[in-house]
Amino acid sequence: MNTSENQFQEYDWAEIARNASKHFMDIFITPEVMRRQAIGELPQPVDLRAAQIIFYPDGKKPTVRINSEVKLSVRSFLGWIFRNPCEPGINGNWEI
Repeated sequence: MNTSENQFQEYDWAEIARNASKHFMDIFITPEVMRRQAIGELPQPVDLRAAQIIFYPDGKKPTVRINSEVKLSVRSFLGWIFRNPCEPGINGNWEI
């Protein structure tokens, strides 16, 4: 088998993204939501609108942010900076 044929293998990037999202939900987000619900920090059912996982290079346990805890800063290639709460962008509002 010619290994050069495998260099340009087509990938289903949408499927890869779906699988990765499911794994992040299963491993990090869902357990944190359930933990917070158990101690009364989140309602049941929760209206999950945003989640963010912060990974640390020193091996510290990841931090999971839920809804209003999520923070985002975006720098465009034109040098504009957008921060939470969402500010208007070139093509309307940034929604997070």
